[in-house]
Amino acid sequence: SILLFLTSEMGQLVEIATVLSFLTAPFYAIANYLVITGKNMPKAAQPGRALKVLSWVSIVLLIAFSIWYLTTL
Repeated sequence: SILLFLTSEMGQLVEIATVLSFLTAPFYAIANYLVITGKNMPKAAQPGRALKVLSWVSIVLLIAFSIWYLTTL
């Protein structure tokens, strides 16, 4: 329905998709981290300490870029 409503305004459709992508990426990253490091995941399959640190740095960067993107709209 969104596609049919915004067919004449493709620029606006691209802007909506971009905003949604920037805003949802940190939530998906956090959810993925919680699943992969959760108690249901075998310890042998969980990432090591270095990869966990890299994951948190990446999550912080995703949040920072999302905030930056919102301030430039």
